[in-house]
Amino acid sequence: MGQTRYADPKWDENELVTAAVARAIQLFGPERCFFASNYPVDLLPAHGAWTPERLYPAFLKVAQAAGCDGAAIRRMFNQNARAAYRV
Repeated sequence: MGQTRYADPKWDENELVTAAVARAIQLFGPERCFFASNYPVDLLPAHGAWTPERLYPAFLKVAQAAGCDGAAIRRMFNQNARAAYRV
């Protein structure tokens, strides 16, 4: 039996993902979204998890493709999480 994969290993290249992210940002606004709120994930890199070195550029690419500017990206990648976790 093979290991179950929970995500497409090339999800960051999937137009459906980009469209879904763009829609979520449009619906909620960049002030109410943030990336990687569930990191670290439950899988080790050897089992398919993405390392931060791979994850951050992929999220950045998706956010840019969704039309986010620098201010929105800073909010979603840093400021919103800091505010939510009060750090």
